[in-house]
Amino acid sequence: MRPGHLLPLVLCLAACSREPKFSPIGAQFPLLDAADPPFHPCYFAMSEPRADGAIVRDIPAGGGWHRWTGQSPALKCTLPAAGKWSAGADFDVAGATLKDTGPIEITFRVNGRELGRLRCAKPGGYSFRAPLPPELAGAGRELILEAVVDKPWVAPADGARLGVLLSAAGFTAE
Repeated sequence: MRPGHLLPLVLCLAACSREPKFSPIGAQFPLLDAADPPFHPCYFAMSEPRADGAIVRDIPAGGGWHRWTGQSPALKCTLPAAGKWSAGADFDVAGATLKDTGPIEITFRVNGRELGRLRCAKPGGYSFRAPLPPELAGAGRELILEAVVDKPWVAPADGARLGVLLSAAGFTAE
């Protein structure tokens, strides 16, 4: 047998072992009997595929847990039922952008009607919540939630105007 043919045979034999190596399965725990998390048909996590269909402007389609917004992002949804509803958004303000812009103020509107403002002076996570006026909370009513950033960060490389890192936004029933 030639030496070149012997090497593969030696390697195969070295890989064999008579002793099986099994790892025991760790301790098992019973399933928790818990309710499913609430589903909000008009509140969109940016990681959900259905969020793309709700985007009106200034939020890129596709993405992960957070998506950069432009200066005036907007989402839409048709309310499935009448009742008490709230508008909301969960987002992060990046420290790198605040360094250049200073504190920012975000104005939240639904169908052009101002619901409130939020001043963001420090980097980190923020949440905005405000009840919808009763005249906007009718069944079958299409609503557009808009957030306007007063001082967007302008990217030096391409001039893109960036607002915040949006993780979720929309409307929830109270």
